[in-house]
Amino acid sequence: MKMYADTSFLVRLLVRDADNEAALAAHRRIGRPLLIYTAFHNLEVTNALNLRVFAVAGATSAMKRHARQDQEEAERRLKACLTKGLFLSMPTPWDAAAERAAELSSTHSQKLGARSFDLFHVAAALELHCKEFITCDLRQAALARAAGLKVILVRREA
Repeated sequence: MKMYADTSFLVRLLVRDADNEAALAAHRRIGRPLLIYTAFHNLEVTNALNLRVFAVAGATSAMKRHARQDQEEAERRLKACLTKGLFLSMPTPWDAAAERAAELSSTHSQKLGARSFDLFHVAAALELHCKEFITCDLRQAALARAAGLKVILVRREA
């Protein structure tokens, strides 16, 4: 089984922090499906990891060093997931997904407040013929559900 995961979920799988265990548990609970990984995911995941380092730019040198180590560890996990086939590398249907995202915007953005990247993720999932969508983002979950996808929303256990 393959599933479309948005960046919020993928980053939580890769980074060892307070949200990691909830993401790992959710992935186990749903049977550890293969997660589609596109060039768009690669951009967003890489940027999210870089932004985590940027966020501590004014911090102590120890905090900066720790952030860079976390980034390197997450990048190693990403490479391992791709090598082992846990993340299924697939070409991004750019044009079709962009057209579908524009349609989703016309239909849902005024009601749901969808951002362009969220629209594109949901559109890509539809264009890649996915039936299920896993996310940690409430607004994106609402959009995916409105677009007809079965949604798995992962939230941190309190």
